[in-house]
Amino acid sequence: MGFQNDGDSVADDAVQRKHAMSAAISLAGCGILMSKKAAASDILDAFNIHPSDSIDLPFYFNRKAVAHIPTNGIFSSGPVTPSLALITFDTIQLLRREYICRPSYTRFNAPVHRIQQKKLASIKPPNRAEDPYIVAILVALAQKQRRRRQQQ
Repeated sequence: MGFQNDGDSVADDAVQRKHAMSAAISLAGCGILMSKKAAASDILDAFNIHPSDSIDLPFYFNRKAVAHIPTNGIFSSGPVTPSLALITFDTIQLLRREYICRPSYTRFNAPVHRIQQKKLASIKPPNRAEDPYIVAILVALAQKQRRRRQQQ
């Protein structure tokens, strides 16, 4: 009836973990953002971590939200508190490019283009894994968790 054999539970867990492993393998090889996000969601679902509705994290300074940090997705293991944010290195580079290389709606200007490229190169960290944008996401995630705990 409603009874589930422990062997069935273990087998279901094994199937779920196998699905997560195949998603991890596809995540390592795919280049399209939607594919990466879907693969990450499959992996996290195996561990009961689900996507939230929001993709931005508020960044607080002096108890005021001063910025909203875009991510590719925010995930949580409970109904309220976010526990993980997803961002790709490609997205970080795209956000930088959009910030520095604003569209001018005029013809191409080579000197301005060179200045923009130099500025982009100057703010690119030598090691992508040590990017300040990732630190900002981690700080914003911690701030959101702390605010949720204080509200409870």
